[in-house]
Amino acid sequence: MMREIDLQSWAEFEEQLRRLEAEREGRRDAQPGITISPYLYRGHADSRWKLDTTLERAVSKPVSLRRYYRLISAVKPKVETFTDREWTIPTLEQY
Repeated sequence: MMREIDLQSWAEFEEQLRRLEAEREGRRDAQPGITISPYLYRGHADSRWKLDTTLERAVSKPVSLRRYYRLISAVKPKVETFTDREWTIPTLEQY
């Protein structure tokens, strides 16, 4: 669920965060054994601006699946080194 809340100051933002966290904790307490994930926050100064991925911002035109696959295959070792985790990606045929 996505909700847009207009705020006028940093203090209002901090207060809204406290309210949202209290709401989340209330849901978690009301449903023992159910995982209630933490909120994810991302935004812009203008709600009309599109949220793009890093890849979308880095390229000027759409990328073919084949090219995207080559890109992620090339960076896979770096991602795994940086995160210390295996990054399992499907084969191009599986895509």
